Amino acid sequence: MDLLPTAPPDLFGREPERNAFVELHNLVVAGADTPADYGPADADRIARERGIDLRTAFRDERLALYEGLFGEALARGALDDHQCRVLTRAAETLALTAADVQPVHERAFGDAVTVALTDDCLSVGERLHLYALQLALGLDPTRARAATDAPARARLLRVVARVLCDGELSPDEAADVAGAARALGVTVGPDLVAMLDAAANRWKIRSAPMPDLHVQIRLGPNETAHADVPARWADKRSDALRSAFVDGVSNADTRHQRFPWDRFMSPLRPGRIVLTSQRLVLLDAERPTRYVPLASVQDIVVFADGAIVRLASDSRRLVLDLDAGTEAFFALLDRTLAGLPRQPRSVADARWRSLGSVGTDLTEHEPRMLEQHRERLAADPFGWDLPGTVSEGAYHLTLENAIGTHRIATAHSASFYLSDRALCIYQRLRPGWLVLFDRPERAEATFEWLRARVER
Repeated sequence: MDLLPTAPPDLFGREPERNAFVELHNLVVAGADTPADYGPADADRIARERGIDLRTAFRDERLALYEGLFGEALARGALDDHQCRVLTRAAETLALTAADVQPVHERAFGDAVTVALTDDCLSVGERLHLYALQLALGLDPTRARAATDAPARARLLRVVARVLCDGELSPDEAADVAGAARALGVTVGPDLVAMLDAAANRWKIRSAPMPDLHVQIRLGPNETAHADVPARWADKRSDALRSAFVDGVSNADTRHQRFPWDRFMSPLRPGRIVLTSQRLVLLDAERPTRYVPLASVQDIVVFADGAIVRLASDSRRLVLDLDAGTEAFFALLDRTLAGLPRQPRSVADARWRSLGSVGTDLTEHEPRMLEQHRERLAADPFGWDLPGTVSEGAYHLTLENAIGTHRIATAHSASFYLSDRALCIYQRLRPGWLVLFDRPERAEATFEWLRARVER
């Protein structure tokens, strides 16, 4: 470190008080490698000669000096006994207590942990280095362990997030997670284990060979049967489904939520459903067999115990209740649909909720009120519509899901706000909407599209 120049005396010949710290600074820096040549007695002498208590004054400057000396010592490599003696002497001379230098040591240890984890691994050499650094700095073992565990767990979770981006865990991905846990020295908690087990089970369901069953229906050429399960079903109008979801659903994945079967007055028809490579066959002992071509399936919303199926050119929705076999059946259905020679079904990217109408006149106080209202709604996890898609047209923003479609005319938009993934749209004399997107970039794109149309 460089020596500091002293400031000149003022007009009355008095030296600035800062010169006391400058003399102390230069004494410590000049004797940095020979700690026996200076000590607290020198600091006391400077304080007497200059009439300032260096044990209380210039605390920030004394800490900065120690941190600079500490940084230079670390830059030379591991802290050996000599460097520890030098730093201890410097701290004593600068009247710094163990509590004063503790944050400096902890920050340095945290930086060392971050560097060691840049490759998502803690090697034997890195572990020994951190252990030696912990001892040299006199860190509390519990605090030092926490400083290591937190970044390591964050790294492990990053690996988990990468391998679970599709919600499934293959054996190779499971090996990646286990290897990362071993390399980082982190124990996987029970909640994370349960999540990984569920993802591994989903992978097994999807990766297993497609079944070829013998069923009691006539199959066409090149047609194979993949599932034959007991079920109940019914055709429901869109308004009946809206009534069933009048209280909305959680913004969590619908596959973890129960279907509101108790909201329907008319009963479901019992029977069996056969899934083939080309169609769904609904077998009902009291009614003619119904055939649903898979090519006509437009959208599916799956719940923990049922599903809504939207078909092409049909105002009604097919509601299915498969009880405990829902996940396995719809995993087969998804794989079958993916193999059809047609355009893939749209992927849901948002959900929404109605906010009501705000009228035509906006006062100067209403924007702030609406912003607070939007924040409250965005934080509320309940009352959302089913997941669906958002599409931009020439003059309309279209919200569409398995139940129905809403169109928002840009000409009617009174005000709109964007916060992370939530887009709040208020209209004149029409219902407002809060749209929650799956991705922030998707929300930003829709916001910019809407602003360009409204400001035009």
